[in-house]
Amino acid sequence: MERVEIKKIPVEELIEQLKTDGVEISVEEAIQILEFLYFIANLAMDENFDIEILPVA
Repeated sequence: MERVEIKKIPVEELIEQLKTDGVEISVEEAIQILEFLYFIANLAMDENFDIEILPVA
């Protein structure tokens, strides 16, 4: 399985992006959302391309 590093989305960036769409979330909620998105992305990449995503700072 190939491993690919991707840049992590900063928590503050997610909070600000959602705020522009009228959605208010806490830091803890933003962290949970990002963890879920990385998990889903990893599932999709593994299923379709046999690639593991490794988020890095």
